[in-house]
Amino acid sequence: MSMSIQGTDQEAWEDSLVKSRGARLADLLFLEEGLKMLSWFLIGGVFVTLVVVRLLGRYHVPVELLLLFSVGQGCFLVGIYYLTQISAPSNDRPIFDSSE
Repeated sequence: MSMSIQGTDQEAWEDSLVKSRGARLADLLFLEEGLKMLSWFLIGGVFVTLVVVRLLGRYHVPVELLLLFSVGQGCFLVGIYYLTQISAPSNDRPIFDSSE
């Protein structure tokens, strides 16, 4: 008898877990910050596409150069992201140890 109760509880828990995953995904997609990020990504993608088409068509820039440029920009943006994640040291800890 206790096994059926445990099985039922487990099934209910699994159902609630699946529902909460779907709800979390929906919340993530429809948050204001998520929509802003998606819209800026799309706007930036349109501009990048226009520039690449212009560079390839009119100026005959090699595709390899454009690829290297995009990889460099990606590394630059990742570096900026990690720099923004660094927190300032607190006032109670000295930056340099004066005992040395």
